[in-house]
Formats: sequence, C-alpha cells, structure tokens
Amino acid sequence: MYVKVRNIGKFWVLLALGEDEKGKKELIDFSISKREDELSYEEFLENLRERGLRKPLIFVIDGHRGLLSAIQTVFPFSKIQVCVAHKQRDVLNRTSLENREKISKDLRYVYSSKTKEEAFRRLKEFKSKWKKKEPLAVHSLKNSFSLTLTYLEFDETIQRKIRTNNPMERYIEEIRRRTKPMRMFQNLDSLDRLIYGIIEILNINLGNGIYERANLCFKQN
Repeated sequence: MYVKVRNIGKFWVLLALGEDEKGKKELIDFSISKREDELSYEEFLENLRERGLRKPLIFVIDGHRGLLSAIQTVFPFSKIQVCVAHKQRDVLNRTSLENREKISKDLRYVYSSKTKEEAFRRLKEFKSKWKKKEPLAVHSLKNSFSLTLTYLEFDETIQRKIRTNNPMERYIEEIRRRTKPMRMFQNLDSLDRLIYGIIEILNINLGNGIYERANLCFKQN
C-alpha cells in the first residue's frame, strides 16, 4: 500500500495506491483535507478499514510523523517502509552545496546494503565521516533510519519495488499539472470532482479502467 499527500493551495490531497501479490496496482481512494495532521490521516485510513480493507502487508510512505502514527493506530500489524528516495532527498536538502555530491554518493553506498546489519555498519561510517562537517545531514539520516530498511525483510525480487513510493508519482504529477493553473477552488466539493475526473482519465490511459472506489484491495460481497 502506497500512501502519499499532495498540497494544492490551502488543501491537502491524501492518496492511497494498492498493489496485490500479482503486482496489479490501483489507486483505491483519495481524500481532501484542510490539514495535514495525524487526525486527517487517521480518518482517511479508518475509512479504508471500515470499508473492508484487508490488513496491508506493508505501507510505503514519505515519512510524515502524523501518517506514521496513524498507520500504527489503525493498522498496527502492518509493516512500514519510509521511502528511500524521500529520505535521501531530505538528507541532501540539509547538506551544504560544497559536500552535496559526496554525501549523495555515500547515501547510495548506504542504501546498496544487502542486509540491515550491513546498512547500520555503513550508517556508522557515514556518521563518523560527516558528523562534524554536516551535522544536520547526519541527524536527518539517523531519524527513522530503521524504517527505511523494512524492504530488506522481503524477498529480493520485490525489494526495489517497495523501497520507494514512486508508483504514486504519475498520479501526483498529473494532479499537480491540472490543478496548478487554477490557483484556487470555491470549496472542497469542486476540488474533489476535479481530482476524481483526473484520476478517472489517468486510469483509462494507464489501462486500469474507469476509477471506482471499490477494488481488488477490498473484500468482495
């Protein structure tokens, strides 16, 4: 299960993309909120659970603390993977321009580890090398580091697929492209209708059929 949020003006769009064991993906729902906080995430996830969402094996998220807490509340037995790409981006954003290329190379080295034990050894090396020159970058990498390694608990054939939430990016890009020129919306309903239409057209283009808020991730009657 991939979950992501996108800011549109003064609104936040929460999206959830499901993938089954055969690799079939489908955007299973979206919600529009005036806030990006734990309560909004919890309501979004609780709605999915009440509709019959089976316990997801793993959530792939961007690392927002509110979303992390909401998942632990609503789906406490699901594993959580913090997107490696988001983690690397955050570390680089806290790195000086002078050392950014070197830090980027070292991050790739850390995340090329084959086991968690190896990854933590490389984290230790990273800390030793950069803690004085780039303390903010080191702190960023250390924060929730273990949750960026959850993918290593799974079979090698799917590790690359679940280490980032990149499968969401196509939807995010299209929603951003279509809503950015509009700048503002009268109310939540008008934004909801627009995003629904964007997703419907996108799913047709991707060959997934017309978007419906009932799909492979939910129990069938």
